[in-house]
Amino acid sequence: MKQYTAPEQTAKLIELGLPHPRIDAGVTKWEGYEPICTGSYTIGELIAILPQTINIFYDLSILSNHKGWWVLYGMIGDGDMWSIEHEVYRNDLVDALYDMIVKLKEEGVI
Repeated sequence: MKQYTAPEQTAKLIELGLPHPRIDAGVTKWEGYEPICTGSYTIGELIAILPQTINIFYDLSILSNHKGWWVLYGMIGDGDMWSIEHEVYRNDLVDALYDMIVKLKEEGVI
């Protein structure tokens, strides 16, 4: 399982206005006295970027099976029926978290 975003994923998240990854998450270069992070986002950093709830009703859920990962915002309605507001399924957790962040950012949710 991948632990970090790929360089192009990291660049896209920064382009979307997210803060740079933590300095200890990758290699750091220095320009004068300013650290320039060339690292990647960790799974924990990606989860921290996502809101726990959207529109008061939809909670963040991260689910897995033996083939991949779902990252979704949903709520349980009558019985066991789920109402899903946003959903992403990918083989790797990092990719699912990344895709959800990009989706929510591009839709103006975050």
